[in-house]
Formats: sequence, C-alpha cells, structure tokens
Amino acid sequence: MADAVYTKKAAPVAKKANPFENHVNRTKYAVLNRKTNHERGIPGVARQRAFDKRKATLGVELMKQNKSNSFRDRRIGGPEGGDEAMRARFVAEMKSLYGQKSGQSKRKRLFNLNEEDTLTHKGQTIESIEKGDDAPSDRDEDSEEEGALDAKYTELAHFGGGGEAGGAKLGGKEALEEMIAETKRRKAEIAREKDAVQTMTEKLDRDWRDLIPLIGKLSRGDQDERAKPDAYDRTMREMIFEARGEPTDKLKSLAEIEKEEREKREKLERARLARMQTATKKDKIPNHRSVDDLDDGYTTIAAHEEAPEGLEGLEVPEELQKKLPGEEDDSEESSSDDESAEEIEKILPKLNQEFSFDFPQSYEDFLELLSGDDEGERLAALVANSHPHLQPENKEKTPILFSFLLQRLNDAFSEISRTSAKTSWKILKFRTRKNVFPGMDTLIFLKLIPLLFSTSDFRHSVATPAFIFISQILTHCEFQRRTDFARALLLISTILEFTNLSKRFLPAVTVCLTQILALCVPRRAVEVIKLIPPFKKEMRMSLVLDEEPPKVPERELKMTSEDLIETKVTQSFRVRLLHVTLGLCRCFLEQQMASPAAKYIADDIEGHLERIPLEKYPEETQKLAQMVKDQIKGITERPMNFLVPPKKLSAVPQLRQIDPKINDTTFTDRRRKQVQDAKAIQDSLRHKVKRETKSALREIRRDAEFIGKMRIKRQMQLDRERREKVKRIFAEASDQQAELNALDRSNKRRKR
Repeated sequence: MADAVYTKKAAPVAKKANPFENHVNRTKYAVLNRKTNHERGIPGVARQRAFDKRKATLGVELMKQNKSNSFRDRRIGGPEGGDEAMRARFVAEMKSLYGQKSGQSKRKRLFNLNEEDTLTHKGQTIESIEKGDDAPSDRDEDSEEEGALDAKYTELAHFGGGGEAGGAKLGGKEALEEMIAETKRRKAEIAREKDAVQTMTEKLDRDWRDLIPLIGKLSRGDQDERAKPDAYDRTMREMIFEARGEPTDKLKSLAEIEKEEREKREKLERARLARMQTATKKDKIPNHRSVDDLDDGYTTIAAHEEAPEGLEGLEVPEELQKKLPGEEDDSEESSSDDESAEEIEKILPKLNQEFSFDFPQSYEDFLELLSGDDEGERLAALVANSHPHLQPENKEKTPILFSFLLQRLNDAFSEISRTSAKTSWKILKFRTRKNVFPGMDTLIFLKLIPLLFSTSDFRHSVATPAFIFISQILTHCEFQRRTDFARALLLISTILEFTNLSKRFLPAVTVCLTQILALCVPRRAVEVIKLIPPFKKEMRMSLVLDEEPPKVPERELKMTSEDLIETKVTQSFRVRLLHVTLGLCRCFLEQQMASPAAKYIADDIEGHLERIPLEKYPEETQKLAQMVKDQIKGITERPMNFLVPPKKLSAVPQLRQIDPKINDTTFTDRRRKQVQDAKAIQDSLRHKVKRETKSALREIRRDAEFIGKMRIKRQMQLDRERREKVKRIFAEASDQQAELNALDRSNKRRKR
C-alpha cells in the first residue's frame, strides 16, 4: 500500500493552448443583428478530440472483435485506484481478518492491546526506520562465518607482488598446493564436527527413551493421588460448557398471521394474473441519435430495455381468493409438506405392521411388490416409506417412484397386443389413421395435466401443447362409436379444467357440444339441420331417443367407465350423453359469460335445445335443460358493449364568407419569405436532409479511414515482430552452423 502511494504518478498539468493553432472564420460583409456561428475554432484540438472518441469507441470494438472472453477487474476501487482505493482495500482486509474470528476469541482479539499490526515499508518496520537501524541481511551470522574466508587463506590465495615485511614468499605452485591442503583440512574438520553432533544426538535420544517409562509411572501415580473434583466444581464446569439457548422470534398474534396469509394470497394471485397475461409487455422507446455522432452505428452497447410494468395496483376479487389454495409458492408447499409428513408419521406405524418391504430397484420389482388384492394399501405404504421428510436419501427415490407410477398407469390403460404379424399390421394401420380417437393410455395423461401443472399461464411448456393437442383431437377425429362420444366428453371436461381460471375460449368445444345436441334432435322431413365435420348424419339416428322413455336412476345419469370401452349405443347411454352434454354446456357458458362471443354461443345452443323432445327424458335432465335455457336467456338479454366506439358525426360545414383583401405595405426581405407555405417547408426539410446526409457520409468516411489506419498499424506491428523472429532464428542458425564448422575443423586437425 505504501509503495503504491509513494510511486503514484503526479496529476498531468493542463497544456496551454497555442495561439497559432486558432482558426478565425472571417465574413465578407458585416450584417447587423445577424449571428455568425463558429467564428473561432481550434482544428487541431477538435481533430484530436474526434480521434480520442473514435479510439474509445471504434478502437475498443475493433480490438474486441471476434473475441468471446474478457478480463474484469473486480478489485475494490477498480484498476486505477488511488489513496481511497488503497484505504478501502486495507479496511476490507482488516474486516475479513477480524471477521474470521468468532465468539470469545474475537472479543479477546478486539480488546488485546499487545497484538498490534506491525507496519512495514520496503521490508523494514517503521520503528527501525525511525531509529535509523540498517536493514537486516538475508544471511545470518553463522552462515556468514561459514562462508567467509579467513585472513590466512586470503593471504595465501593472493600470491604474487611484494613489498610487505615477512618471511620468504612462496611461488605460485607451492601456494596452490598449500591452499588445496588447507581446504581439505577445513572440510575434514567440518565433517568431524557433524559426526560428533550426530553421535551426541543419538545418545540423547537413547537416554530419553529410557526415561519415558519412568516419567509415565510417576505421572500415573500423581493422577491416582489427585483429589477428585467435588460437586461444586462439576456444577461450575457444566454451567460453563453447557449449550446456550438462542433467542427465538416472538409469537405472532392471530391478526398478524391473518395479515401475512392475506398478503401471501394477494402476491400469489398477482403472479398468476401476470402469467395469465401476455408473456412480456415491453414498449420499446426509440433512442434518438444525431447523424453527427461519431459512434453512430458502431457501438456495441445495447439499449437498455425498460422493465415490465408492475402489478401493484391489481385488486384480487373475492371469488379468486377462494380459488387461491390451488396456486401455492414454495412456503405453502413446505407447510403442506410438513402437514403431509405429520400425517404420514401417524399412519406409518400401522402400515409398517402390515407391510414390510424394501424400495424396488426396477420396474419389475415394483410390479411384483404391488401384486395381490391389496394393491392400494401396498402403494400407500410404499409412498409413506419413501417420503423425503423421513430420510434425506428419499429425495432421490421420489422421482424413481413417480416414473414407476406413470408407467403403471400407461400399462393399465393401454391395450396389450399380441406378437403375431397380423396383429402388428393392424396396430401399424391403426396408428397411421389420424381420424381415430386416442386410447385411454393417452387420455389418462391428458387428464393428469391440470392436476400437476399450472394451466392458467399464458404460455406453458406442458399445458399449452396439451391444449392444442386436445383441440386437434376434437376437430379431426370422427364420431362413429359409443366410445368416441364418451372420450370426447371426457376431453371437454378436461378443457374446462384447463380454462377454469384463464376463461379462454376454444372453438372446438363449442362445435362439439352444439353438434352433439344437433344429433339428439329427431329427423323431420321439412327441417334440415346442417352438421359440421367430423360429425355425420349417419350418427343422428343412433343418438335419437326411442318412443318409449327409459327409466334411468338418478345416480346413473353420469358417464361410467363402461362408456369408454363399449361400442354399442344403448337407451341409457343416450340419456346419459344428453345429461352430461347439458351439464358441460352450463359450465362452458358460465366460463364464457364475460366473453364478447357468449351471445352467439348461446344462440347456437338454444337453437338445438328447442328442437329436442325433453319430455321423453328423465325429470333431472329436464330440470338441467331448463337451467341452461334460463342461463341463455340471461346472456341474450344482457346489453352488448361495442368493441369499437361509434364514429362521431362531423360538424355541418358553414357557409363560406368573403374575406376582405388586405395589402401589407411593410418592408420584407424578398430573399426570405415570411409566409411558410407547404412548398417552402418541403424545400427546407429537403435542404436539412441533404445537409445531414453529407455530414453522415463525411463521418462514415472518417470512421472508415480510422479503422483502416488501425488495421494497417496492427498489421505492420505483426510484420515487425515476425521479421524480428526470423532474424533471431537466422542468427541462431548461423551461430549453430559456425559451431558445427569449428567442430569439423577441430576433428580434421585431430585426424591429421
């Protein structure tokens, strides 16, 4: 930190403007009250400013072109941090240092005056700098004494010369021999000292090993003789080391709990309404930029999009609040999971007494586990034992169990085909026919979708394709058998579950319900009823009730599972078909009550319902038909709101009066027309467009010139580096060749 502060660069001194760089635009004539723009200018400064701006925009973009990675400086204070950044980094380091401590040790460190941070500067402490001490050397005294040469050795090594008093000087050969002998002697002494130290260390180790058993016996004897702690000491230690209780949140009153639940429901309802509307509503405001901008069309910064409007002003109706439990967030799911876990813990002991088994590892083990008469109880026991609240490992078993259950449903409602070639050919032919209703294995999955997913969203990855698929089934599949009508009504009930909250309109449901009512109308010679495909006139006679009214109990007026399998049309099925169709019509009209098309839907249903002889049907069916008629009457009597407001009548034109002609005698400049007519405005706009176009083309040419110069500069730099590398390679190669030539010459001399 100190180095960065002391070595920071001084602030650049503002450069004084050169008076010879100023440019003055002189006018030929001086006109009174006429303002002249750009009388003075500094071309060099303007050119440099434009270059800097292009360098900061086009240059950066050119450098980042075709690059997907980038460096981000996440340091405190940024890459160019000054004193403030250094201080902030030091404070953050201290916070992290003290933040790692916790509890008693943290408090001890905060109030310990002896533990102070030693401040240093260039390897020396501030205290040593103030005292004037020299910097400590990297090598200690022992190493200096070992590595230094004594005076005698230096005197012998520096032989030659003369002039000093003393004995006879040795020659060069004798001095070298004596120096070698002295070196060998010193090495032998060092080795002898090391051997002595090693021997002494081994001896001390042996003595210590002999003393360890005696010390252990003495310590054990002291422990036996030590007095046992009394009750007071034990109580004090327990109070010191016992776990301390943590403070909990205060208990909430019933009013606060109700307020939180109400806010949670309102939040969920706002989120559901937001999902039910269009996916995004982003009004893109055009970002106006002048053609004089140097970075126009070349910046990589995307325009910031405004966030979608909030939903704070939405009010939640009471009818929708009652339906809120179906839409839950994570907190409600967790609370419901806790309740389900409590229920499972209550019933789990009873199930474990009756059934005890391991989790199936494969689908075959799952089927073998459920084999028997008590399949439901076994499945309940398996689900209870696999609940995630019992064991954390059960979270991995839950998806496996869910896949087993889906496969079990698919196998239960799918037809098992034989392996013969004839049967396989029939199955292939059946799959190629697109006008046949799908089997129960498909319908059961469609029925599960509104139970598992949110069908009120505007666009959902599962619900939306299923919604379209059901619409195509009702539109293209032909109605030929009893099962077709039963499956169609099952799909319509599924659609009504889809649109329970969103109130969406599906035309295929209207067509299917109205055409089923039309097929229940007896055929008359005078009256012609037009049927819409895929409904045919041949099915009309099979759905018309016979003369004898059937006696159907009230509990049998709903569709049964046999209707999804049997193909023969019976009298009881005709009654059930009309009764269920009327019930679906009532639910459908109730959902589409606020739709603008409700009146037209009601008219179609009413037209067919009036022609059906209801006196032949049971009393419950007649009551249901009367309720549908009353509902249709309420829809038709309701006034319709215009989708487009009516056009306002234009005002009656007044008589044209004769205006007096007034001649203006004031002085006007003929070159500048005072009255701006349409042609003058058009000419002015054309002149402005031409001027702006020229300015834009000029800036584009300058940008292209700048980009070209940058590319040439970068290419020249790359070429320069390449030439330097080539020169270096050639130099190394020439040196290597010279060494080889010298080696060859030396070999030739040896051979001679």
